[in-house]
Amino acid sequence: EDDGEGEGEHEPEVIPQITYKEIEAFKTMLASFADVYVNDALDASLTHSNTVADLRIPVKVMGIRMTEEVRKLGMFFKYPHSPTFAAIGGTFKANISDRILLIDSLIY
Repeated sequence: EDDGEGEGEHEPEVIPQITYKEIEAFKTMLASFADVYVNDALDASLTHSNTVADLRIPVKVMGIRMTEEVRKLGMFFKYPHSPTFAAIGGTFKANISDRILLIDSLIY
């Protein structure tokens, strides 16, 4: 007889809903601990989301790794090599015109 509690059967995980007001209060609390914010994560900076980059901290700077990534990206566009391969992605909601500009810059 099966009591419904066999292996592989799990109750769905309940994910709490967090309000915009709670997120903003958390960011304010985090920002209160810092005078300077060092961003060393380029990939986290390329999207508009609830990241620590949104914190209201008086001084924001790029870290060593991020500075190097931006420098290499700049060199790629200044001195492109052929052939060039690009994998362009993003969310469905992302602005397609931004991707077209990027593709144009790689082609011409």
